[in-house]
Amino acid sequence: MQRSASFELWYALAAILFVTLAYIIVSIVLRGFPPAFSFYGHTMGVFGFSLM
Repeated sequence: MQRSASFELWYALAAILFVTLAYIIVSIVLRGFPPAFSFYGHTMGVFGFSLM
C-alpha cells in the first residue's frame, strides 16, 4: 500500500518542477515577471487558484 503513496509524491514533485521551470522560462523570455493582465500571468493565476 505504501508504494502508491510514494508515486503520488513523485507526481506532485514533477508538477512543482514543471510549473517552476515554466515560470522561470517565461520570466527570462519576458525579461521580468509576467504581469497579471498578460495571458501567461492570468493563466498562472487561475491555475494557482484552482490548485489551492
